Amino acid sequence: MSPFNLFTIGYSGFAIEDFIAVLKKNSIGALVDIRSSPYSKYFKDYDITNLKFILNEKKIYYLFFGNELGARPEDHSLYTNGVADFSKMANSKYFKNGCERVREGLNKFSICLMCAEKDPATCHRAILVTNNFRNIYPEINIFHIYSPSKIESQEQLDRRIMTINKLDQGDLLKSEIERQKDAYLSQEKKIAYTIES
Repeated sequence: MSPFNLFTIGYSGFAIEDFIAVLKKNSIGALVDIRSSPYSKYFKDYDITNLKFILNEKKIYYLFFGNELGARPEDHSLYTNGVADFSKMANSKYFKNGCERVREGLNKFSICLMCAEKDPATCHRAILVTNNFRNIYPEINIFHIYSPSKIESQEQLDRRIMTINKLDQGDLLKSEIERQKDAYLSQEKKIAYTIES
């Protein structure tokens, strides 16, 4: 088993004190913010300036990777018919560079990727980022934090996403890996950012 663990978390549903406590409980040394826009309309503790200050006080590094790993790329070539295309994004130099920097950081401390959504099944942090990160760095264990008492492994999330999309049953025509890929594509269609016309 790999000694390297990558975590993810969505701040929705967490008071800032509980958010910090769960990071500490899981020995997180750095929080990587992968929101395209690092601001919150309703939860000002999660605005970039405030969050960076709070984490710094708690001896947790804050890094902003929204340009590399965010859900709303500025590069319009990464969209198809006005919808963010996760396949194009995952193959972009920005995304690969972001993943490489996260992997290098894991040599120093445990890292947690942060976005807003509580459930990783409805967030690009899992559907785009960790789903592709594990293909580049299969030696890394990935865990998704829901609450102080609930953590889901990437493998458990895979099964849940397959169940959500009714692809968890055996199929004579498709392997489990193919059905898992189809399940992630279905989730992508549900959550991918669309440019407003």
